Amino acid sequence: MNDNIRFIQAAQRFASKVKNLSSVREVVLCGSMAAGDPYPGDIDLAVVLSNLDDLPQLARFCRQISSTTHAWEVFIFNTDRKYLGRICHKRECPARYPCDALDCGKTPYLRNIRGFRFDKNLFLAPELKVLWNREEESVLLAWRKQLNLKAPSLERYEPVWLKCRECGSRFLFEASEQKYFAKRGWDDPIRCPECREKRWFGRMGIVFEGDVEDDF
Repeated sequence: MNDNIRFIQAAQRFASKVKNLSSVREVVLCGSMAAGDPYPGDIDLAVVLSNLDDLPQLARFCRQISSTTHAWEVFIFNTDRKYLGRICHKRECPARYPCDALDCGKTPYLRNIRGFRFDKNLFLAPELKVLWNREEESVLLAWRKQLNLKAPSLERYEPVWLKCRECGSRFLFEASEQKYFAKRGWDDPIRCPECREKRWFGRMGIVFEGDVEDDF
């Protein structure tokens, strides 16, 4: 089962649990997954709440997503479309040692990260997919429509064959790897996975003949 299917199933399980909390008005899938990215790197969800009474239970359901991936974020809004923050990953909040949130412990399980400024246009522009909502009209979709936002085009990748400059063999540079490299600003690999592994062992003190370069 690929990551896309696993992540969607995890998001759906989350929605099926939190819909039983009386404060939850809607659950929305956002980010690259909602846009149909076949190689998602994380799960981004938005939850609209009528009040904060159920935050501890909501946070517990959020942490259960970690059984699929630790790369998840759940963004919280109220019914007046105000961004409140994101759910803390810690089991206890405030924890014994404060996290890097600006307001750690002010509202348990809700945090605002240093250096992050919520921009409604950037957040709502990509496609949104409502997983569950209590009302007929989605708060976030109505907000997006009011702003008249257009989703940016999704960059697509296709598997390509490359030639290893170390051993001369051809190797497949998978689409998911291309996305990973591009996101970090790396050039395409110049060595096959086997030769890259040899170089990794070389850096650990096991030197293989021909490992003299220090790049990919």
